[in-house]
Amino acid sequence: MAETRTPIISFRNFSFQYRAQKQPTLHDINLDIYPGERVLVAGPSGSGKSTLARVITLLERPDDGSGSLFGKEILGLPRRQRKDVYSNIQMVFQMPLESFDPSYTLGASIAEVARSFGATRAEAKEQALEKLQLVGLDESFYQRFPSQVSGGQCQRAALARALTVDPSVLICDEVTSALDVSTQAHIVSLIERLKGKVSIVFITHDL
Repeated sequence: MAETRTPIISFRNFSFQYRAQKQPTLHDINLDIYPGERVLVAGPSGSGKSTLARVITLLERPDDGSGSLFGKEILGLPRRQRKDVYSNIQMVFQMPLESFDPSYTLGASIAEVARSFGATRAEAKEQALEKLQLVGLDESFYQRFPSQVSGGQCQRAALARALTVDPSVLICDEVTSALDVSTQAHIVSLIERLKGKVSIVFITHDL
């Protein structure tokens, strides 16, 4: 008898339309993401790739359809009950510098994520340092502000922040488009090394 795999997240027949638009950005979408899987979402600018990511992470709510996390419906959850969703699905955004609060050091921003999920101050700092090391940044980056590092280093820190809560699914939304070619290769290589540890949705316009 064949083994039946259960998807981490599953969306069925959902559509999404911004109020100012006459046509849906997304229409009748079905998506399953399984443990350890890598999913590529490719298309030109304006095709709805980032909107898809925002729906998956519940930053936007679709107009219809259903969505589940480990078999539990999530689209109707009020914000205060979405902690399990946020801990399992994390996103790395396109513009690394804009994704950080400029008044916080990189380490403080990463540790704040751990704190929001119940870690003590000491545990949060330890987790932040561990994840910085995982993405190839030494402990000195804990005290650096976003404006004090390169775009590639900032994107590595953003990746460390997303990995802090050990998510099941990592969504990488155009994470290399704002970087130079050599830095792009380093970021892609870094993400590739996560294979088997987390399911990855890689969104890009550049195959």
